[in-house]
Amino acid sequence: MREKTSQILRSYFNIQAKDEESQKQAIIETAAQLIKSDIKSNVPSLTDQYPSAKSLKLDSALSFVPDTLQILLNGLFVGKETR
Repeated sequence: MREKTSQILRSYFNIQAKDEESQKQAIIETAAQLIKSDIKSNVPSLTDQYPSAKSLKLDSALSFVPDTLQILLNGLFVGKETR
């Protein structure tokens, strides 16, 4: 995981953004890669059985959402700025 994170960040810092819009796009794409990496490494693959009804409850389901994605979603959808 740490190696993958370093690889993603190195590729971001190697990008030569020409303008502010390109730089914003590179930041967003890098964040997406980091979150995707977290999802792949933290969510167990259970393809041989269906989840129980208990595991589908909101609190249980949120435990599968990586912290990085929760931070992003809170930043996008919470009513007021938290920082």
